[in-house]
Amino acid sequence: GYTYGAFSGAAAKGRKGIVELAQNGTLVLDEVNSIPYHLQSKLLHFLEERTFAPIGSNKIHRSTCRILAATNQDLPTLVRRGEFRADLYYRLSVLELGVPGLAERREDVRGLAQNFLVKCNEKLKTKYQLTTDALEFLENRAWPGNVRELENCIERLTALSPGSRLDRETLRRLLPSSPLNTPPMPLDSVNASSALQPDRPAIPDGESLDDAVARLEKGMIEAA
Repeated sequence: GYTYGAFSGAAAKGRKGIVELAQNGTLVLDEVNSIPYHLQSKLLHFLEERTFAPIGSNKIHRSTCRILAATNQDLPTLVRRGEFRADLYYRLSVLELGVPGLAERREDVRGLAQNFLVKCNEKLKTKYQLTTDALEFLENRAWPGNVRELENCIERLTALSPGSRLDRETLRRLLPSSPLNTPPMPLDSVNASSALQPDRPAIPDGESLDDAVARLEKGMIEAA
């Protein structure tokens, strides 16, 4: 947050930051692994002292919020790589709760799918229904995107299905294939890799570096 006059264009009355807004509540640090390394020391200081100062203020505030950090990567591995501060990791890992991926708890797929479908029906004023074989199809599907992917798939079905009955065949036709169910493409089959061969110039005459990088990325994306 910041105070009045902290910088040009600042709100007349200042603005509360998320730490101050979380007073007496819970502050969720989502994807804490993505915080840049040079900023992790500031977060560590806040966790240690539980104090903060808004921009433009010389007054120290004390925080009374509970801290909940979430990550989609293995923090000890990032610590060993030097990508995450070890002292911050130990400060955060007071109590660790592991949430298994959807592929590891397939018994939840039916309930989640039905729940998302109810929400879609209420929102769209429709009466879509998942058949038993459709639910089995969803249970056996790979879910690399976990619950968010399942929710998006249900929304996709209600948006594209011509009928209210969602069976296995409808799901096969409308749902995109999962990357985990598709064999990986051999490296030598990527057409764009030919641009990296030593017998070809990396940057043709008259082409800028930015244009060459964009051309290479486009070729790799199209090949993938």
